[in-house]
Amino acid sequence: MRTLILAIALLVMAIPAEAKVWTIDTAKSKITFAGMQMGRPFGGIFSTWQAVLDFDPDHPETAKIDVTIKPASASTGDKQRDEAMPMKDWFDVAPYPEAKFHLVKLEKVDDMHFDARGQLTIKNKTVDVSLPFTFVHGSKDVRLKGETDIDRTKFDVGVGEWASEQIIAHKVSIDVDLVMN
Repeated sequence: MRTLILAIALLVMAIPAEAKVWTIDTAKSKITFAGMQMGRPFGGIFSTWQAVLDFDPDHPETAKIDVTIKPASASTGDKQRDEAMPMKDWFDVAPYPEAKFHLVKLEKVDDMHFDARGQLTIKNKTVDVSLPFTFVHGSKDVRLKGETDIDRTKFDVGVGEWASEQIIAHKVSIDVDLVMN
């Protein structure tokens, strides 16, 4: 009998942990971006996106994270910039309506800090990126907050007359702030 109980216990421990699919509170969550234009900072937000976060913070090796953003939903509050972003020199949303992040590997740095390594695809150009983030349990929900920098030119975002870093900086910061339960 003891042998049977020990065998069952070992089998249960050998079963990989299942990740948790988190429900994102989109009203409290946001994906934003920031850059420099003519030496002045600007920021914006993507209003249309969806994310699937399937992970257990105690077992990051089982994580599955996929984010899809609609670049046409980008807004900065500047009419001229907002009208230009969907156009061919920028996001070219007609043939490329979605940008995607796909997790390749999630590493736990410590109890609250993780590093999501994945592939970001914009305009059919895929680049490896790392998104360090914190994962904090609140009293009623959980918050995932992270930031990474990308080089817009690797995705052909801001080409032609906009390619010069003197006009628009090549570095763009992406900030992710997700509230989940």
